[in-house]
Amino acid sequence: MRKRGPEEEEEEEEEENKSSQRPLRHHKASSWKTKYSLTFLSLKFVCLEMHKRKEENQMIILSTKMSTRSNTKILSKE
Repeated sequence: MRKRGPEEEEEEEEEENKSSQRPLRHHKASSWKTKYSLTFLSLKFVCLEMHKRKEENQMIILSTKMSTRSNTKILSKE
């Protein structure tokens, strides 16, 4: 991922504001269902990302512990 400048972020915000001002063409009954399902999917995605990061962090912690143990064994042998 590349870093975005403040100008690009402002452009994205303007585009989002424009798209949110457009009238919805869905039926009222289907619009709340759409919003609900999109919210659910976004929450599910966030949870999956957090779980993946948690697993990565645990692997880093384990590898750090293992390297620390091996270092202490080497030092104790000397």
